Amino acid sequence: MTHDETINTKTKQTAVEWLFEKINDALIEFSAGKISAAVYGIRVTEYKYQAKQMEKEQMGYTKKDILKAGEIGEINHYDCKHIVKLLDEAKEINRKIGNPDYL
Repeated sequence: MTHDETINTKTKQTAVEWLFEKINDALIEFSAGKISAAVYGIRVTEYKYQAKQMEKEQMGYTKKDILKAGEIGEINHYDCKHIVKLLDEAKEINRKIGNPDYL
């Protein structure tokens, strides 16, 4: 998802929907004897982690949200664009240094 997109729940799954689907699929495989209980447990743990990461991404504000908030609050458009640029830079720095919230 790019910064300029928003989550459209009609066309994209939420993190909870995705997690439910993945766990259900793994349970079907386990029930059919295709995977062991250990593999099932590992997959569920991995899926939970991935869903948490997805949820963090889905909760973020888009650039359009920030610019609209500035418009509503009568904040200078240039200042809002500067804030968006700084947020992009901060996010990139956090990814580079391995901040777990941005991996």
